[in-house]
Amino acid sequence: MTQGYNAVLVVVDRLIKYAYSLSLRHPFDAFSVTIVFTKVIVKLHGFLRVKPKSWAKWLHWVEYSYNTAPHLSTKISTFKALYGREAPPILRMDRGQATVNSIEEMLLERDYILSQ
Repeated sequence: MTQGYNAVLVVVDRLIKYAYSLSLRHPFDAFSVTIVFTKVIVKLHGFLRVKPKSWAKWLHWVEYSYNTAPHLSTKISTFKALYGREAPPILRMDRGQATVNSIEEMLLERDYILSQ
């Protein structure tokens, strides 16, 4: 036990493999882990600031991007490693292609987000 701490929480960025080691005191619960995580990780990197109330609806695009990008060590995407083929391409939307306005707006917003 060092300075009252007797547990270590290691948080690893899966993309670049950067690791953070956070000290904890046992017993701990989800709330106390959240407090430590917020004080360290969120303090360094912050919360998502672009449309913070709607980030969850874009999470599947983050997953698509990660799984279809070639990885440095394998030189292929995880999609290709798993399925043995390239992922289907995302077709861009032009205004006036969709017959339903709400679908068109959603697809145009998707294209805008993916172009950033």
